[in-house]
Amino acid sequence: MTTQMDRFQEMRIFTRIVERRSFTLAAEDLQMPRYRIDEELCRGRLEVVLPTMPPPAPPVSVLYPQSRQLSPRVRVFVEWIKEVFAQSFRLRAALLVYRERTKTIPGAPMKTALCVLACLLCGCAATPSASVVPDDEVRRLMARENVQGLALAVIDRGQVMSVKTYGKRNVERDLPLMPQTVMYGASLTKAAFAYMLLQLVDEGKLDLDAPLTALLPQALPAYDRQPWDFSDLAEDERWRALTPRILLTHSSGLANFRWVEPDRKLRFHFDPGTRYAYSGEGFYILQLVVERGLGLDTGREMQRRVFDRFGMRNTSMAWRPDFAANLADGYTLDGRMEPHDERSRPSAAGSMDTTIEDQARLWAGVVRGEGLSTASRAMMVKAWLPIGSASQFPTLTAAPAIWPQSLAAGLGVVAFVDRSGPAWFKGGHNDSTGNMVLCLERGQRCVVMLANDVRAERIYPELARRVLGETDMPWGWEYGWFKPSGFQSAAQLPTQLPK
Repeated sequence: MTTQMDRFQEMRIFTRIVERRSFTLAAEDLQMPRYRIDEELCRGRLEVVLPTMPPPAPPVSVLYPQSRQLSPRVRVFVEWIKEVFAQSFRLRAALLVYRERTKTIPGAPMKTALCVLACLLCGCAATPSASVVPDDEVRRLMARENVQGLALAVIDRGQVMSVKTYGKRNVERDLPLMPQTVMYGASLTKAAFAYMLLQLVDEGKLDLDAPLTALLPQALPAYDRQPWDFSDLAEDERWRALTPRILLTHSSGLANFRWVEPDRKLRFHFDPGTRYAYSGEGFYILQLVVERGLGLDTGREMQRRVFDRFGMRNTSMAWRPDFAANLADGYTLDGRMEPHDERSRPSAAGSMDTTIEDQARLWAGVVRGEGLSTASRAMMVKAWLPIGSASQFPTLTAAPAIWPQSLAAGLGVVAFVDRSGPAWFKGGHNDSTGNMVLCLERGQRCVVMLANDVRAERIYPELARRVLGETDMPWGWEYGWFKPSGFQSAAQLPTQLPK
């Protein structure tokens, strides 16, 4: 007689053979623990049908022996389980706590039973879905902070769920911001550029751990003419330690940009690879590797490998004349208008012009891993280098801190451990621009926020919460003005850890 497990195995075999998103599989009366099929759902091999009519959640029991000498760990664990079920509306299951009066489960030690129960609890909650914020709520938040223009996209299970725009692209001329309005991508460019580099890695054209001496036809300081002038580093041999991975993780030791230095000259502030300090200069070096080392054109490669792949018709690494017809000007903290900058030359550090429609397509593709091998997609969001600063800026002098989210540098993005699992984000900012992409790996959920008004950043934490639910996004690190609550400064740490 065919069992449910047999039927499930047949389904797994079928989905592995098909492996196409166009097929939707349903099991009429088959109910499996969610953790058994999460991988298939995340990879798109299985799809949820009738998501508004989920089956009733089965009861979960905790069995433990009644004893005056019951282990404190067991007591704490049981109380924690009760609290989880009491507070979490997603689990929707009643907790039944039974006491076995004489002995524990026959043949199974208590530790094993509790471990099994923990695994079941991790899988029994349905993967949450992203939500679309009501228009009235978005407008209320914008009015509170005097935000002139905002674009918002929601991605759920790797697919674009919603794309909306609010406010004006130019207040003075009373021009509305639209989904096709061209906006400045700022440093979101860096993450898109990193995605392109990982394609080169997949093709064997780029080694992330190769030193610059193996990637460039001449020494880095020998490039002494604009736009590639690194002659300031000629007296410091530490440039030889730089690799693409070090540059992608913002651990080069260089300032964000040379013009923030008192003498406007490049210098190393620490040994490459030893700590995180955001640096656009590192991406200039990466672009030099692409163009002089590999002989490729950055603009054309980004267009072919990223923008064309995802159907981003209104995105470019350099200014296009056709952008002028539907272009967003920017607004500063004091409400002053700044005209959109027509960037004539591609820059890996931040020259991308784009639209919210195109950014929604891009990040939906990225969170699905489209265009990359499984290994490279995992590398992009892996925690490569712990971040130990209380804020992202100032890059070299921020106070030390410890983040319980395990904040770390990925490749072109910042990774952290959310309550839902692995997560990552990337911001983009200048005096009149505020952009943010925040993605949770579980459920392939993202919120994409672009604004031609830097004041919009003050409502991003609330918008993200409305879209993704409660997260552990380290807003205090990303935005220095945000009152942090999820980290301890080094001064606050105890001198001795409790035993």
